[in-house]
Amino acid sequence: VISSSKSTSGRGGASARSRSNEASATSSSSPMFPAGSPTGGGSPKPRAMPALRTDQERRKFMEVYSRWQRSEAVYENVATDVRARVEQARKARDERFDRLLDNMQGHDNSAHHTARIIQEGLVAERQKASKLHAAWEDSVFDPLMAQASRHLNPPDRLAQQRLLGSKSVGFQIPDEQFRLAVREAADPLKRALTEDARERRFHEAATSILQTSRSAPELR
Repeated sequence: VISSSKSTSGRGGASARSRSNEASATSSSSPMFPAGSPTGGGSPKPRAMPALRTDQERRKFMEVYSRWQRSEAVYENVATDVRARVEQARKARDERFDRLLDNMQGHDNSAHHTARIIQEGLVAERQKASKLHAAWEDSVFDPLMAQASRHLNPPDRLAQQRLLGSKSVGFQIPDEQFRLAVREAADPLKRALTEDARERRFHEAATSILQTSRSAPELR
C-alpha cells in the first residue's frame, strides 16, 4: 500500500510540474505587449523581453514602456515640425533668389535701370581715379624719384665732361640739407585746393581795392 501511494504521489507531482511548465511556456510565448512594444515586431527599438516573474514587475515594465512611447511620440512631433520649418525656409530662400534674379535680369523694370546707372557711375569713378593717379605719378611721383635718385647716385662729372666736351660748375651751400621738393600747383590732388586759395586771394584783393575810399568816403 505504501509503495502504491508513493508511485501515485510521484505521478501526480510529475503531472503537476508538466502542467506548470506548459503554462509558463504558454505565458512566455504569448504576446504581452502590442506590436509597437519593445517585444513586438513593429518597434523601432526591438529588444528581448526581460524575465518578469511577478505582477509588480510587469506593471513597472508597462509603466516604463508607456513613458517611452510618450517620449517617442513627442520626439516624432518635434522632428516633424523641425523638418517642416526647414523645408519652408528653403522654399522661401529659393523664391527670394528667383525673384532677385528676375529683377536683375529684367530689362523693362526700374531695378534694372537703377543697377545700370549705378554700374556706369562706378565705372566712371574708377576711370577718373585711374586718370588722376596717372597724372599724380607724372607730376609728383616721377620728379621726386628723379631727385632722390640724383642725390643717392651723383653723376660722374669727369665722364660728363668727356661726353659733352665742356665743363660746368656746381656748388652747394654749406650746412644745406637735401630735401625733396615739388610744386604744389603741379599736384593734381591739390588742384582744387589751390584753385580755391587763388580765388579767395583774388576776392580779398578785389574787395580791398573796391572798398570805400578813406580819403573820400563819398566815393564808392
